[in-house]
Amino acid sequence: MVKAARIAANEDARPLRRRGPDSDGTSGEPTTDTLAILQVVHDFAAWKRITHAAALRRLAPHVSGARPAKKRRHAVYATLPAMSMAAPALWQDAIDGDWRVHGPLWARFRDAVRRLVREGFTAPFPYHQLVAWGCDDAPECDDTPIARRRGLVRADDHGITGIYQNSFWALRPRVLDASEARGGR
Repeated sequence: MVKAARIAANEDARPLRRRGPDSDGTSGEPTTDTLAILQVVHDFAAWKRITHAAALRRLAPHVSGARPAKKRRHAVYATLPAMSMAAPALWQDAIDGDWRVHGPLWARFRDAVRRLVREGFTAPFPYHQLVAWGCDDAPECDDTPIARRRGLVRADDHGITGIYQNSFWALRPRVLDASEARGGR
């Protein structure tokens, strides 16, 4: 559950910022991206017939610890505390912000993600095979070509409110041939 919170915070850090007139922060509350990422983990695990923990390792290897961090941000978020509010060893206030502000918000967010995982949540996308997320807002992190090569389709928001920091991708809907549609194989 902590890995899921770390990954979600790495993908959308708004929960680690205060809510306010000059901020897009959520003061520790999960965002629509958080829910969609949890949905991806669930749907990916079901699709691949693996555990949620294995899905987290495959979907976010550089933050989950499955592979070495590629970026400093990955390394920092991978070490956000599992229990306490102690600053991660790699956290630098000058770069990452004042931990005295971010630490309590991280703890609130981490606990909220634990509750969502334990108690369940309403999936934000109506798809049952949402299997990837990615960035598409800057050339250096555009995951769109990767998703398209994998045959995925962009999940549009279907009227979902909220500002997404990531794009979300689903398996292409399967077309049944006439025999399958009648129940044959």
